[in-house]
Amino acid sequence: MDGLTIDRQREQCEALAAYRQWEVVEPYYIDQPTSATDRTKKRPAYDQMVAYCKAGAFDAIIRYDLDRLTRQPR
Repeated sequence: MDGLTIDRQREQCEALAAYRQWEVVEPYYIDQPTSATDRTKKRPAYDQMVAYCKAGAFDAIIRYDLDRLTRQPR
């Protein structure tokens, strides 16, 4: 995945947050170019996001599409 694709996805997520008047907090969690399909690959940014979520560091996750977050939703 190239940087332009990630930039476009981030811009659209930020536009949604602005539309809903949500505060966007850093950091962005980007594991480039690691696919969400391969469960054997390490995704350190994803792991950090999950840990922060469990700690209650934020109320919501904005993602471009569900398959940008995980390919194995449960």
